[in-house]
Amino acid sequence: MKKILRYNSIAVALLVLISLFGCSGGNGKKKHEHAKMNHDAVQDSLSHLVQPTDEVVIANMKTIKPQKGSRFEKVSARGIIGYNENNLSSQSARVSGRIERLYVKFNYQAISRGQKLMEIYSPDLVNAQQELLFLHENNEQELAEMAKRKLLLLGATPQQINNLLKTGKVNYTFTVYSSASGYIVENLSPAIETNIPDGSTVIASSSASGSSGGMAGMGSSASSAPELPAVPQSSPLQLREGEYISQGQTLLKVINSNDVWAEFYIQPEQLEIFKRGTKISVRSANAGDKSVEASVSIVQPYYSSGESYPLVRAVLPNSRKSWRIGELVQVSREEEKKDGVWLPRTAVLELGGRSVSFVKEDGIFVPVDVNVHAYAGDWVDIGESIGNKEVALNAWFLMDSESFVQVKNR
Repeated sequence: MKKILRYNSIAVALLVLISLFGCSGGNGKKKHEHAKMNHDAVQDSLSHLVQPTDEVVIANMKTIKPQKGSRFEKVSARGIIGYNENNLSSQSARVSGRIERLYVKFNYQAISRGQKLMEIYSPDLVNAQQELLFLHENNEQELAEMAKRKLLLLGATPQQINNLLKTGKVNYTFTVYSSASGYIVENLSPAIETNIPDGSTVIASSSASGSSGGMAGMGSSASSAPELPAVPQSSPLQLREGEYISQGQTLLKVINSNDVWAEFYIQPEQLEIFKRGTKISVRSANAGDKSVEASVSIVQPYYSSGESYPLVRAVLPNSRKSWRIGELVQVSREEEKKDGVWLPRTAVLELGGRSVSFVKEDGIFVPVDVNVHAYAGDWVDIGESIGNKEVALNAWFLMDSESFVQVKNR
């Protein structure tokens, strides 16, 4: 009986040991599988960290989705008032001679039609006067009339001829009168300077809110362009008393300011905005209440130092002389409505001939090509380039200055 109990006890002990070993083996296998799963999960969550830094960017920043709607663009530029060179007239010498007295002294001196310019001595005029007196005294009326016409062609006025016939005295100095009113200019320099320092012409645009999506925004952008034309300065005339002149020589030029030019530079991409015939508003930079509506009369191409800067010109009426030469003006054109799918300019990175935005995918930002269709102030029309995906609000902040942005075809 005792042997049977002892054998039973040994059997029970063996069963207990087998069960314990079985349990410990199962728990170990489960622990091993659980550790393997955790290891795989960690590997998967860190997979994006080992990708090239020029293909993905890990950051925590504000995002925005493209907004479909309208933008209203108002483009403005700073310009200057200049002479209308179509109003330029020349005062030429009709006879050869010597300047005895000069009544005008400086460039841009104001003169009026019929004002004395100079007195000249001319042997041709003396001979023509003596010929007329001789024919008049000998009652040669037909020949006398021909002599009068000769004096008129030489620059004499009807009043001077009448005084000659009345007094019978030959004038050895003849007065030359101005044939036009305006300002004296010997050499009217062109508006565009060949030396172009860093730009001082500011071209700005702003946009207002449009339709769907609560599109609101105001902004401006500045562009570099050539400096404004130099204002003409008064200088002494090159003509001097005692100087000899020849027949047909241009003595000086006269320009009036009954109408003037408003000139300003634009960027090449704005040629379509300021094309010929476009209605613009010109406002004085100093006197805010002085403004006028005008039309673009000409767009003049200008190329220097590898840069293209079109010069835009509009003609302004100035019969009351309210516009002064050299006066700074602010030129703007009416607002234009543009429909599209818009992103802020900060969300679009310019890479030479390409444009890139950073799309958010699974917590990381991936660079994607976008097609730029139009600009309106601080907004860019990208069309359907990226659909309705979230993009980084500040793409420039994500730009790595030490590497290139590698854009995959997505």
